[in-house]
Amino acid sequence: MLVTAMGTPGGGKSFITPRFQRHFNIVAFTNFDENAMTTIFRSILKWFFRTGGFAPEVSGMEQKIVSATAKVYDKIQAELKPTPAKTHYTFNLRDFSKVICGICLATKKELTSVDTSIRLWAHESCRIFGDRLINNEDRMWMLETVREITRNPFGSSFDTLFAHLDTDKDGKVKSLDEFRGLLFGDIYAQFGMSERPYEEILDKERLVRCAEDALVQYNLLSDKPMNLVLFNFAIEHLLRIGRIIRQPAGHALLVGVGGSGRQSLSRLASKISDFEVFQVEIKKIYRMIEWREDLKELMRQVGGKGAPTTFLFTDT
Repeated sequence: MLVTAMGTPGGGKSFITPRFQRHFNIVAFTNFDENAMTTIFRSILKWFFRTGGFAPEVSGMEQKIVSATAKVYDKIQAELKPTPAKTHYTFNLRDFSKVICGICLATKKELTSVDTSIRLWAHESCRIFGDRLINNEDRMWMLETVREITRNPFGSSFDTLFAHLDTDKDGKVKSLDEFRGLLFGDIYAQFGMSERPYEEILDKERLVRCAEDALVQYNLLSDKPMNLVLFNFAIEHLLRIGRIIRQPAGHALLVGVGGSGRQSLSRLASKISDFEVFQVEIKKIYRMIEWREDLKELMRQVGGKGAPTTFLFTDT
């Protein structure tokens, strides 16, 4: 029996001929309609806010958060289509759910007001949808979309809500460099703490200090110390990787030129979250047998000992 799967033609995926198609029984899966999606994700957020003991004004946000996410999801699918240069611009329900999961990283101690909730939603949307965009034109599209949705359905003023990001003090947050300052993470927590609050990062000097302290601690504990320069972009990427690591079954594909720090930042982010790092070492003779033995060792570590682990492997 032969079972195959295909997506809608477009974005590098081509049509198949009727002559080939006639050999198959076709089963089509339709997309969820908006009502179904809204019901599913509203139920998740409602339960999360109720069991987490959030303030009533924050708990009442679940409808607006889901509507706003649906709006971004529909808009990005309609306006940023995959092309041969952007074949990875394919968005599905997994991306929608990751935004909701990102909101669920915070607790009632961090989400104390409606404004913080909207900023967290904007941050998670930019991490899930915005981080995949490859040029400034598309990133600017994302910024304008967040601006528009802050007004409706949230009913807030974008420039007032993000006034703390206004570096040139002209009363507007209109550049990508300014909006990049919107950051959430758990890096403020001390090294090795079991409880790591996922909070808004407003004090940039403290952020740099915490990142550098984490690097010093890593180098003290590691047999392979890293000599890193933690400039702003590196710290932002460190927060992004850390955010993915702390999500259940979180995984990421880090794309960049060689030597840009993808491995080093992954190791540091893992250490901050108290994760072990497992990496396959390619020896002179490395075959399927060695690969299977390495995977067995990983499974014993993760499943047998229950050790939280980052499986790091490179394209080579």
